[in-house]
Amino acid sequence: MAAKLLKKYFLKVTLDVLACTLAFSPCLALYALNKPFRRGFFCNDESLKHPYKDSTVDGTMMIVLAISLGFVMIFLCELLIYYHKKEKQELRQHIPANQHLPYFLMCVYRYFGMYMFGIIIQMTVTVIGKYSIGRLRPHFLSLCNPDYSQLNCTVPGLISDIYVYVESYTCVDEKSRNAVDSRLSFPSGHSSFSTFVAVYLAIYLQARFTWRGAALLKHLCQAALIYGAYYVCLSRVSDNKHHPTDVLAGAFIGCFIAALLQQHIFVTQQQMKTFHRPFRTSSNNKLVRDDVSIEEAQLLSINNSEVS
Repeated sequence: MAAKLLKKYFLKVTLDVLACTLAFSPCLALYALNKPFRRGFFCNDESLKHPYKDSTVDGTMMIVLAISLGFVMIFLCELLIYYHKKEKQELRQHIPANQHLPYFLMCVYRYFGMYMFGIIIQMTVTVIGKYSIGRLRPHFLSLCNPDYSQLNCTVPGLISDIYVYVESYTCVDEKSRNAVDSRLSFPSGHSSFSTFVAVYLAIYLQARFTWRGAALLKHLCQAALIYGAYYVCLSRVSDNKHHPTDVLAGAFIGCFIAALLQQHIFVTQQQMKTFHRPFRTSSNNKLVRDDVSIEEAQLLSINNSEVS
């Protein structure tokens, strides 16, 4: 039976990794091509003349921290739930003794795996938007530094050249990393990522951490997550990395994807409530289930033939 369970778990993990790889492939392809849509600009557009600044929140550190925080939070929460059920002997009633540890690990895998899948989806959606729209960052002209003497910013009959749209121009270093990045303003990747992390983990805690004695601790963690995402969003505007509308669009993407995935958590939570009757021994000494949800059965990979 153990070998059969391991085979099922291995197949599930393999399929999940394949799904994540396929979901991330458009993002990798766009990064490899590295050719965002080339958008022009209006002469004397003050919104593109802000000075370049380093990011207050480093992107790499943000990703590492978010993944680590998500794993630790989900692991500890599921561990508390596991020991709580074990003390109340709920696991002994519902699950064979040799399935206790796999049950705990599969719960961690389920919620953290969905968390990582959501991060991949969020990043892919954001990157597709960046490379397809090619909106110029607020510091674009500071990095591009085009030769204005070669630009046709004067049109007969116009008192001001602010309404003249320039499409033919050359930056000082067209192929530099910063020059390409300056065309990837919409939507904000930092805002999308941080908002997804905050909303997903906040709703996860709401669904899974149900101990009333620590309700304020749960709400404190949720507030800290929202504060962190809010700070990241504001920093992208103050660092001249994004226009306010870029940040709003990124935050919407993160919230929307997190909300879609969180339906999975609440549905699972509701289905697990039906998992309340114990296993019983039939006349042929086989364990049978009285009222086990389909979702829970899939999670545990238990069926009558396997527990015989």
